[in-house]
Amino acid sequence: AHPAKGCMGGQSFAFISHRGKVQICGFLDLECGDVRAEDFNFEKIWRTSKIFLAMRDTESYHGRCGYCEFARVCGGCRARAYAITGDYLDEEPFCTYQPKRSPKLSVAGKTSGSAELSELDERILSIIQTNLPVRPRPFDVLAKQLGSDPDEMIRRISRMREMGVIRRLGAVFDSRSLGYASTLVATRIPTDRIAEVAKIISSLPGVTHNYQRQHAYNLWFTLTAESDQQIQSILDMLRRETGITEFHSLPALAVYKIRVDFQLGKRQGASVASEQSSALDRPECPADLSEDQKQLVRFLQEDLPLVLQPFDQVGKNLHWNPQRVIGQINEWINNGVIRRFGAVLAHRRLGFRANGMGCFSVARDRIDDIGRDLARCPDISHCYHRPTLPDFPYNLFAMIHGRSEKQVRATVSDMAKELALKDYEVLFSTVEHKKTSMKYFVESPRA
Repeated sequence: AHPAKGCMGGQSFAFISHRGKVQICGFLDLECGDVRAEDFNFEKIWRTSKIFLAMRDTESYHGRCGYCEFARVCGGCRARAYAITGDYLDEEPFCTYQPKRSPKLSVAGKTSGSAELSELDERILSIIQTNLPVRPRPFDVLAKQLGSDPDEMIRRISRMREMGVIRRLGAVFDSRSLGYASTLVATRIPTDRIAEVAKIISSLPGVTHNYQRQHAYNLWFTLTAESDQQIQSILDMLRRETGITEFHSLPALAVYKIRVDFQLGKRQGASVASEQSSALDRPECPADLSEDQKQLVRFLQEDLPLVLQPFDQVGKNLHWNPQRVIGQINEWINNGVIRRFGAVLAHRRLGFRANGMGCFSVARDRIDDIGRDLARCPDISHCYHRPTLPDFPYNLFAMIHGRSEKQVRATVSDMAKELALKDYEVLFSTVEHKKTSMKYFVESPRA
């Protein structure tokens, strides 16, 4: 037996069976490795097993264990959690203690701890999250900027993608420019049905973000479809399927900021953005795309190939000259069809664990000025004017990602004080049920 901190009273044990199978404990029937397959190198299993790594990371535990102040001392019984829920990282089912900390954000069905990145990794991410060079050999350009070589750039980006730090590398499109409609939906779900209803919502291809939040309106999701009418049809379908009537559509009436740029390394902080109110300046009419252009959209919304000349490969698939591919991408970037071309990052893997939605009640004659003022705040990634609800009087929404709930609350408090905003709330995410990129011209959401 070998002790490991973080399970069953602060100590767990690795057991090796007579067949060479390694387990956390005799009651948790999960195989962590086989010493026979590793030439009896138990240390390798001990240091690299995904189960061991997840078990030691108490930050990845779900439910009350995930935010309990005694998690590192106790850890809860992982075997009981697994027996009851099928998830060995779930909360201890027989524990009656109510943690004094607030719930933190967890990812439904996943584990995630902060990734260990080198200084060069952080410098790479600082550039490619907003501005991957759209050139014939983009990684050559990136390597020159960072004093490295292209193959090293590709190796590091590939590794960070495998680690889950990079969700996707490619184009982030503006849905309105492609002729799509989108909205934020607020729902009020009975506590015992949240997981069930969240699963139904997350199954919809037009849902890209689905978060459980600390509020009476406890489930919030974004919905994109081919028209406003289709959005209403989908919401009606959800009402029929779930028997729940409260699905409130809150479309953006004005967009003051859409840009996520996480500060890393020496630039470390929450998130920063330089795109302010640019979405307001984009043409109302969507781009008139040919079938060939729609096919390019389909390729660019997937992962860009990690090769020295990725646009050659895209062009080959489309039967386009690579220069035509590069020219079209840069044209779309310039006219706002593509909001940014680069890496979509997993903020929790970078240590930004607190996800707060600041909701402010602002007088109509001030809202545009206040919205633009909030857009200048480097800690805000998204800022919208949205409709109110009878029991939710907030019309200005700002998203803040921070390393802690305390940091986010302080940011919102400082902004509210500076702008003389007295009526506001911060809604923190507790569970991330879905976060993905929208797929355009592929499949219509069911209605």
